[in-house]
Amino acid sequence: MRNKKRINTTFDNELWDLLFIEFGSRRVEILEELARARLFGKQSIEELEKEIEEDEAELKAKKDRLNEMKRVRAMNDNNKALVNKAMATVRKIIYNQRQVIGLNQIESIARINGLSFNVLKKETQKIEDIQITKIYEPPRN
Repeated sequence: MRNKKRINTTFDNELWDLLFIEFGSRRVEILEELARARLFGKQSIEELEKEIEEDEAELKAKKDRLNEMKRVRAMNDNNKALVNKAMATVRKIIYNQRQVIGLNQIESIARINGLSFNVLKKETQKIEDIQITKIYEPPRN
């Protein structure tokens, strides 16, 4: 016989009766199973190990993709033709908005062209007599 402890507790009458209807005299066994499930989980060690391995594989794939994206962005940041193309868009926006551009616009142009935000921002700051605002919203008509 297993090591058991007798306890006295209170239980909701209706709930206790429903447990009897559903499980009969196994009510205490069901409560023990529920306690074990809550304490030790329903997963086995092997299942949890497999889940962790899958999560680690997924994380590794994401890290590899991130490293590739960083490598491509670094190449793009050094590509003068690509930077000049993005700057042409920046200049066009500045002209159309009367010498004002928002950081949000610079960020969007950088993302579209695969450039770092800071690289495009530094190039934009080299333009004289412009105003860079945090967020530019076009005037409403």
